[in-house]
Amino acid sequence: MTTNNLSVLMLLVVSSVPAVCQGLSKQDTGGTSPILWSEPSDIRSRNLSYGAGGSEDKPQPPLKFVEEDMQGTNPKFTAEDRNGVKWTVKMGVEAQPETAAAHLLWAVGYFTDEDYLLKQSDVSDLPVHLKRGQKFVTGGQLHDIRLKRHAKKIGEWRWRKNPFSNQRAFNGLRVMMALINNWDLKDTNNAVERDDHGSKYLVSDLGASFGTTGFGWSWMGSKGDLKSYRPKIRRFRHAEPSGDSVFRQSARIAGAPAHAMDWKAYSP
Repeated sequence: MTTNNLSVLMLLVVSSVPAVCQGLSKQDTGGTSPILWSEPSDIRSRNLSYGAGGSEDKPQPPLKFVEEDMQGTNPKFTAEDRNGVKWTVKMGVEAQPETAAAHLLWAVGYFTDEDYLLKQSDVSDLPVHLKRGQKFVTGGQLHDIRLKRHAKKIGEWRWRKNPFSNQRAFNGLRVMMALINNWDLKDTNNAVERDDHGSKYLVSDLGASFGTTGFGWSWMGSKGDLKSYRPKIRRFRHAEPSGDSVFRQSARIAGAPAHAMDWKAYSP
């Protein structure tokens, strides 16, 4: 996606979100204000290769295996880099689409985990045979892996009931989920994390993006498959101006201006 296309995406989401979200509850956030979105700086200054963590927080290989993580459907394990920073390493089909989706969400002001994609990395102390994901290991090396920095997760939030349900920031997030075609919107994939600024609400698992919907006889094409994702973009682009495409409905709900609803700007 080019800088111009990202600028239009920025306009769509940012124009739908007020600079400050008012009247939000502090319940279940330890007395701190819940935050979903913050106004981003100029899109041209945001490096989408690194995302929220920037180049300064990127992992420092080589990695050292700590323990296997059996949660979720994709193979994962915990590792430490040479600076002792802990990362969750995800292998398989979700690694690339999740990293791309997280960086796009961050670019338009939503909170995300610090995700990085490593094309190749050595990993020491790997067990002889992983319970999951052994096929992705070649001679102590891994390829196309997503590294997520460990964060202070204090809970989860629900799509149907949250402090932002009546806010444009929340509707802007819905637009982004439609744009990247993230179909795995379980509440368990959402996280509340705390830092010095408050309790940040984010979608912490974005692996089921950039493919078809997840309904079918198999998972083929449902994640990280641009050939399957491209027809979705075209259907939006060719929708009648007065039609009921998901994109236009979501954009109207978010309060985006009419000139930001043109899917031609997002076509491959």
